[in-house]
Amino acid sequence: MPPFEKGHIPANKKAVDDPATPPPGGKKVPQDIINIWERRFINPGPSGDVPIPLKDSSFEVRWINTAQEGRFHRATREEGWVPVKPSELADDPELLGLQTADDRVCRGERNAEILMKIPSAVFDKIRHRKAQLVTESLKRTKGKVAEAIADRHGSNAGDWAAGKSGAAGRHISGLMGEVVDKIGTPDVDSADDE
Repeated sequence: MPPFEKGHIPANKKAVDDPATPPPGGKKVPQDIINIWERRFINPGPSGDVPIPLKDSSFEVRWINTAQEGRFHRATREEGWVPVKPSELADDPELLGLQTADDRVCRGERNAEILMKIPSAVFDKIRHRKAQLVTESLKRTKGKVAEAIADRHGSNAGDWAAGKSGAAGRHISGLMGEVVDKIGTPDVDSADDE
């Protein structure tokens, strides 16, 4: 059932039978507005960044705030991001609510935010490597915690904390696993093959 059908709106709100049907004496609601309303019923919070479609969909895009000192240099020279040119957009910049300056796509006060791109394959490899480093760090931390517990309370306690025995040890291992689950576990073999 689409979110805008009769009965989907809470009872304390005014029911809408058919949003496309004009109210008495009113105009018909355009479909694009109805689509926005339906999207907001699914996620009523602020919309955040609207995806910016490029003609070549093999890129990840991100806004870089050049008002931060050194941010543009860091993004281009250290992180590998490249400014998006207006000709690379799938739509007219004005239709997307964007400005252009110096053959770049911009937004914000004084055009301080610049739209940047990086190939998706490169972005994915970088993201996988970051996740791999975090996973390795968590494993080292877990080992150090278990070692410290063993030094202070004996080897059984250390094994317990490392998850080698007992429910609490498995709980500590579970907590570490939850952290890894939240950041993602890289598939190192497939990341190296790309």
